[in-house]
Amino acid sequence: MIEDLNSLSFDSQKKVQEFAHALLITQSRGKSGKEMIRFVGILKDDEAMELKQIIQDGCEKVDEINSIH
Repeated sequence: MIEDLNSLSFDSQKKVQEFAHALLITQSRGKSGKEMIRFVGILKDDEAMELKQIIQDGCEKVDEINSIH
């Protein structure tokens, strides 16, 4: 792979670097929904709302989803 990279132009090498960085970013986003499904229903509605509020107050990053109930 290094030999292949060395044979590319500088601009092409930069594109490969940007692509590799994009891959790293997408892999570090957390768990998939499929991996998290085992946690569905373990919190009561009021506990879930409290946790959501704590997250919003702390970092303001909560994705809205429809209730699974």
